[in-house]
Amino acid sequence: VFADIVLLEDRGIQKVLHEVDNTILASAMKIAEPQVQERIFKNMNSQAADELREEMASLGTIRLRDSQEAGQQIANVIRRLEQFGEIVVERPSGE
Repeated sequence: VFADIVLLEDRGIQKVLHEVDNTILASAMKIAEPQVQERIFKNMNSQAADELREEMASLGTIRLRDSQEAGQQIANVIRRLEQFGEIVVERPSGE
């Protein structure tokens, strides 16, 4: 899921962000938990973070389903990058 992005090291998050369109990221971030938003913003330069905040604001109110679908698209990117060994998702033991 999109929230798995917090299980990545900073370099992994940056790689995912490089692969994801800003509009999709902004849509997913609309319903993301604060810790997810914080990790994402932390892994962007200040200009990119400001642009993402502006994109999120410009979206206004969006349907929950649209935000969830955007999050699923990002989760698919995470899975693909993990599958090809480009990132490592540090899941808690037992998962």
